Amino acid sequence: MKAYKYCVYETYQLPQPKPKIKRRWRFRWKPGSLLLIFILGYVLFSFGQVYYKIYQLNTKKAALVQELKILQQENRALQEKLRLVQTDSYIEKLAREELGLVKPGEKVLVPALPGDVKPLRETDSNRDIRD
Repeated sequence: MKAYKYCVYETYQLPQPKPKIKRRWRFRWKPGSLLLIFILGYVLFSFGQVYYKIYQLNTKKAALVQELKILQQENRALQEKLRLVQTDSYIEKLAREELGLVKPGEKVLVPALPGDVKPLRETDSNRDIRD
């Protein structure tokens, strides 16, 4: 057999696009960027402290406003009681109930429960009391 020489023709190939290389963004620490980060951190920390202080003051304010409302209600009740105490009818009622005072010519009846009072014996001194 006879060996044939084959002609090898070069074929034209389209140029292939270069594969895209994904480059990661790398942050390079420079003295200026470090200084900027520290300044930003300090400012955020300072604002955080101020915000927390404002929050505490608002909470305390709300508690004091609530306490003020309660004290105002108590004050109104005490003023009403003071007006009541200063009236003549209340003073008379208090004198009769608490102090046991009576007007001239009135008779006092003291209610008693059975067993609380000893039976009254008839004597000469008792007759004077009952009349």
